[in-house]
Amino acid sequence: MKEPVILDIGPLVALLNRRDAYHDWVTHQIKSINSPIDNL
Repeated sequence: MKEPVILDIGPLVALLNRRDAYHDWVTHQIKSINSPIDNL
C-alpha cells in the first residue's frame, strides 16, 4: 500500500485567480521553472 501524500494547491489557486494576493508571485515563479523538455 502506498503512503498518503499531502498536496498544497495554494499556488495553483493563486495562479488561476488573478485577484489572489500571490498571483503575480506565483506567475513569476512558474515562468522561471526550466522544463526538461526545454533542454532537448
